[in-house]
Amino acid sequence: MATQAISIRRWLVDNHYGDIAKLIDEVMAEWAQQGKKTRRNWWD
Repeated sequence: MATQAISIRRWLVDNHYGDIAKLIDEVMAEWAQQGKKTRRNWWD
């Protein structure tokens, strides 16, 4: 059986944690607006 990668944001939405996914999106948008190239493993 093949394993398919799933983003943490997709998992959060699929499991009724859309509010947390929205917070992650907001943080990432703020970083992008500031020109930061920060990457984060949200599974940690």
